[in-house]
Amino acid sequence: MKAAAMKAAAPAMLLMLALCGCALGPPRRSAPALLEARAVGLLGPPAPPVTDRWWEDYHDPQLNALVERASWRNPTLAEALARLERAQAEARAAAGTLSPQLNASAGVLRERYSARYVIPPPYGGATVWDGQLSLGLSWDLDFWGRQRDLVHAGDARVQAAALDARAAQLALQGALVTTYLEYDRSQALADLGSQFQANRARLADLTARRVTAGLDANAELQNASAPVPEARLELKKSLARVEMLRHQLAALSGQGAEAYAAIGPPALDGAASPALPEDLPADLLLRRPDIQAALARVHAADSGAEAARLARYPDIQLTAFAGTAGIGLGDLLSAPARTLGVGPKLLLPVFDAGVLRARYQAAGAALNAAVAAYDEAVLNAVRETADQIGLLHALAAEHRDAEQQLAHLSAAYRLVAQRRQAGLTGEQAVLEAESRLLTARASLVTTRALEDESRVALLVALGGGVPVPGSGSASGSAPGPTAPSARVPPL
Repeated sequence: MKAAAMKAAAPAMLLMLALCGCALGPPRRSAPALLEARAVGLLGPPAPPVTDRWWEDYHDPQLNALVERASWRNPTLAEALARLERAQAEARAAAGTLSPQLNASAGVLRERYSARYVIPPPYGGATVWDGQLSLGLSWDLDFWGRQRDLVHAGDARVQAAALDARAAQLALQGALVTTYLEYDRSQALADLGSQFQANRARLADLTARRVTAGLDANAELQNASAPVPEARLELKKSLARVEMLRHQLAALSGQGAEAYAAIGPPALDGAASPALPEDLPADLLLRRPDIQAALARVHAADSGAEAARLARYPDIQLTAFAGTAGIGLGDLLSAPARTLGVGPKLLLPVFDAGVLRARYQAAGAALNAAVAAYDEAVLNAVRETADQIGLLHALAAEHRDAEQQLAHLSAAYRLVAQRRQAGLTGEQAVLEAESRLLTARASLVTTRALEDESRVALLVALGGGVPVPGSGSASGSAPGPTAPSARVPPL
């Protein structure tokens, strides 16, 4: 009898095995390689450490207050933090699927039963109340690890969102400090512009008096008067630029027009300059939050691809329920109305019109796209850092030349002033020397500010002053990022 039962069940078992074979997906294969530090020329020593509040090195209380306010009032940063909160909630929801789920249900239905169906009289042909109370327990055993892969993907997306928020914060800090440096430069240029306008006006007035005295011709007067309107226009442009930068600082710090008047002149410490590398640092990929966020998305896509592959495997669940069911509400809570059940459930996808295959292919494409986005982020980071290092070297040389020019012109101005006091030259020579000196000062102010702005840009390109967790290295060198363990093979 037993042998006959097994013989009869054998075809059904063979059919289930055949269906499982049809449902199982292809094996995992190695993931596409990610760009590493050595492959993109990051062979130098690690970047020198930078304080996480690097802007405080300028010793300007107003700048510190603006950066602090921007850290909690800027809309862009608030949006990044909202995305992080959403990713955290989604990760908690994915993690909850690994735990048993308990649900309660209750229902009452007024129903007329057919007199020609399986329910006998007195209920057959009658209209009665049908009530049910139930408490159900279900637990997905996650035999193949599909749910765990989804949880890993959610955790990686949380990490990516947190790193995105850090990148947004760093970009905001860099933009605000750069704008503040430009604000300081524009203030200095406006002050020099006012002095230059006064110099040109005095020179034109002196030339007019010389023409009246017959010492100069009208041509000299025209040449001396021509720069006056130009100097006046440049001064107006400088003052307008100062006002626009004040508006921009208010917007970056999350403030409106009410804050414009409260933003006063800068008080920057000109000697402040954080230590920065001379060449591309080896630990660049570990310092940049945007690159680490791209790497986290690669891992999220890899886990999502594996979950999509495992969706073709059988799903095993344990289910149990307890409750009451009865026709007529009077007996619903009685002992005979009790109902119980427990047992396993096997869910096997067989024919789904290609839905799982399409999702699997989409997951593979998402993984390839994440790898490409990571490689693009690496190449952009290397380019940005190399550009800023090269620009900083060029501006440093230009800064030295501007200081030398200013030193020579300052010495020349002093000599002309001494000759004027000795009666060996006229006031016109002094004004001309002063004009050249003011122009040299403006050039030095511009060059020095551009150098400071380039330093900030390089600091931001290096990832700021807060290293990504886990980026430290006992040997002082930074290993390349690790690639995901697999990729989706083509179907």
